[in-house]
Amino acid sequence: MKYIIIITLISIFVGCSEAKEKGQKEEVVENVQEIAISSSESAPHEIDGCSCYFSLSKNDFEAGKFIYFDDFGEKAFVIINGQQEELSIKSFEADVEKMKIETWFNDSYTINIEMKQDGQIDETWQYKGSLEIISKDNQSEIVDLVGECGC
Repeated sequence: MKYIIIITLISIFVGCSEAKEKGQKEEVVENVQEIAISSSESAPHEIDGCSCYFSLSKNDFEAGKFIYFDDFGEKAFVIINGQQEELSIKSFEADVEKMKIETWFNDSYTINIEMKQDGQIDETWQYKGSLEIISKDNQSEIVDLVGECGC
């Protein structure tokens, strides 16, 4: 009889512990939010004058569907999970091979952009590259970029 009570208590304890662990794992999975990037057909009103604007593809660029805008120095804008995010410049590098690497940030995201110039028409410079978005909970999304910078 003593052994039956001990085995029953151990079974109940182990069962409750496993249920608690499963609940914790499910809770962590529910808190993870994917990163969805949306396009816009118009620049934010803060972008005026010289700027950069990028799309996911050449077709999207020609159709005026942009996922990224910046003002050549202080502010960048991306629509993430349906919300327009304003970001500030953290670092900028350019080299003689016409490569640019920029890092932008706000309280929720860090964006890394790597691009290479592949053309120039008058006062605009065409670029191809990639954009990586990293959320504060370390989720990330990397997409290709096509666009231009100019005045």
